Amino acid sequence: MHRHPDRPTAPRNPSRGVALARGFSLAGLAAAFILVFCGTWSGFPPDAHLSGAERQVKVPRLTARSWFDGTFVAAVEPWLARNLGWRGIGIRTANLINTTIFRRPPGGANSTVLVGTDGWLFEKAYVRERTRRPAFKPGEAEAFAEELERLQQLCHRRNMAFAVLIAPSKAEIYPEYLPAQYRNLPPEVAAQSNACQQLVAALQETEGAYVDARADFLAWKREGVDLFPPGGTHWNHYGAQRALDHVWQVLRGQPVSPALPRLPVTTGHCMRSPLGTDNDLVHLLNLWTAPKGGRRQVPFPLLEETPATNAVLRIAMAGDSFAFTLIDALARTGIRGEVDFFFYCRHHYHERLTGVRREHAEPEDLGSIGFDAVVAHPRLAEADVLLLVFNEIHTRQRGWGLPAALLETNKGVASKPARGMGVPPMKHGQAARATYAGKGFCKGFNEEEKL
Repeated sequence: MHRHPDRPTAPRNPSRGVALARGFSLAGLAAAFILVFCGTWSGFPPDAHLSGAERQVKVPRLTARSWFDGTFVAAVEPWLARNLGWRGIGIRTANLINTTIFRRPPGGANSTVLVGTDGWLFEKAYVRERTRRPAFKPGEAEAFAEELERLQQLCHRRNMAFAVLIAPSKAEIYPEYLPAQYRNLPPEVAAQSNACQQLVAALQETEGAYVDARADFLAWKREGVDLFPPGGTHWNHYGAQRALDHVWQVLRGQPVSPALPRLPVTTGHCMRSPLGTDNDLVHLLNLWTAPKGGRRQVPFPLLEETPATNAVLRIAMAGDSFAFTLIDALARTGIRGEVDFFFYCRHHYHERLTGVRREHAEPEDLGSIGFDAVVAHPRLAEADVLLLVFNEIHTRQRGWGLPAALLETNKGVASKPARGMGVPPMKHGQAARATYAGKGFCKGFNEEEKL
């Protein structure tokens, strides 16, 4: 059979519509590259903000040596990954596509957020502590309880009120909203006592002042009012206000003179949009719109109407992030004075309480000062109230070493009543002074011994 060789066919001209589509695609791609380039090097057009913490990457330095040995190329890649223009827009868009179309949680396995049922979100660290139930080593819980009792005695000798507030874990209070595989613990695991339960049992054998808010929340939960927000990891404002009611009652029962003033207590709640930390886990998802749990209203405390107090207090707090909402709760009571919060016993925040009731406080960030500076800080020495606040998952940290350090620096100090640590006696109602009478907790004691 005779076969003709293949003949090349003439190329077809694309239709006008196809040509236009190609042109628009190329123009759009070129515009996107230009915008990303401009955003990377000039910051314009602005990018979308991303929530969460990332390790800072320094801008690589270009030299002849770094170029030829490859260190510049190796350094510029991670820098571009963090600083690429419109990175936030791309991440938020990708997260939105994954959650709405593919039903995948944002961030995948590397995310710190666990999506539960009915729109509830949990932080994985708290769920992990619930399922593993880590405990103290033998004797450590009793030793920590003894430290806290001795620190309380030390404070009382200086006419300071002291208490420990153990905040609850959301995963422990609302396990019914966890994913099914984390909801029910195996019987042998559930029977184990974790570090928080061990410490509470040890504190019951002492005269130390403490509030086990985990037990409180389990009891208050039966009232039917949410104590944690669906979209946050911390207690909501209603839960924090009730915790303040309890711990303030414990503080007022201590032998300090004059007695601490009475604060207005929680009488009920109203429903409102999430405020502050109510949606901190929602923000970590980095979506364009909040999921169902983040749009749900949350209870907000209603306080009794009481006459304003003339007391001016200096309150020192040390602990973790649950204390921020507690400072909000103090601001709502209308108390006057100052709060110094030592975040993880290394970072200092300061808040002035003006006597005007506010629904949300905004403490001033005074920066990281280090553990030794906290132990020797004059604000800690001058306080009328010292409150140690930590979540139950941080129980094994033993107050980040602060109680032991304060006891160590004050060995052999004789007891002598005085107002605060390192300042002359101050009556409630007298204006709080910002003068630093001593150089910290230790010198505050010793200076008073010379008066």
